[in-house]
Amino acid sequence: MSKNLSEKGKVVIEEDFKIKGKHLAEELEEVISEAHNQPLMHQLARTFWALKLAYEDRLGLSGPLMWILLLLVKSEGRTQSELTRLLRVDASATTRMVKAMEQEGWINRVTDPADNRRTLVYLTEAGRAKSEGLAEKALRCEAEITVGMKAEQLEQLRNYLKLLEDSAKNIPRCSSSAHAE
Repeated sequence: MSKNLSEKGKVVIEEDFKIKGKHLAEELEEVISEAHNQPLMHQLARTFWALKLAYEDRLGLSGPLMWILLLLVKSEGRTQSELTRLLRVDASATTRMVKAMEQEGWINRVTDPADNRRTLVYLTEAGRAKSEGLAEKALRCEAEITVGMKAEQLEQLRNYLKLLEDSAKNIPRCSSSAHAE
């Protein structure tokens, strides 16, 4: 009799699992379907944040800080204005990042002797040490992320992203009064 009850219990559990499994599968399918129907900006934002977290985890610092270090390795004595232009961020963001890097001891800021209005940024020994191997780590992280992609697919992705970037840059900017409407 106990065998019969356990078999009935097993059948009930299996049926319950099938119902829940079907429900979960349908729910998952719905989420995937919704993701494909959402605006492109949502997918790009989710992708960006996933990539950002992966890189920060592997590199031990944020992408913009990595780029500042790599830019300074390539050419020291850059101005903060030049870093702002190259990173395509606002000046206050560059100032915050440069201050944080200075507090970490990775860079020194020096007033340009030729023009007191300009600040030049130089790597310290600690900054050079921090920048060692960064480019290679970034390439390894990219390889991990794109492991399932063929070279042609990766090239296509880069081309499509560049196309989107160029298209977005070419959209006429709205005046601030147009945003209020």
